[in-house]
Amino acid sequence: MLWHFSKAGKFNPNNKSFQVWQQHSHPIELNTNNKLLRCLNYIHYNPVEAGIVLSPEEYLYSSAANYAVLPDRLIDVILVE
Repeated sequence: MLWHFSKAGKFNPNNKSFQVWQQHSHPIELNTNNKLLRCLNYIHYNPVEAGIVLSPEEYLYSSAANYAVLPDRLIDVILVE
């Protein structure tokens, strides 16, 4: 995976060697609950897709455990309803 980031960084003259985030100026307006929840689910499932955990709630630095109302949460968040 590190190879992919270093390769992406070489194509962008603003980076010395790595590029993790996409660089663009196209903001996504989260103006409905549906859009917000879709983005939140996307963020929560990234560690699952990467094979780091089996469920979003298992990832230590995720707010998914807060939404699942699990004990021992590392991050306190204000839940979106």
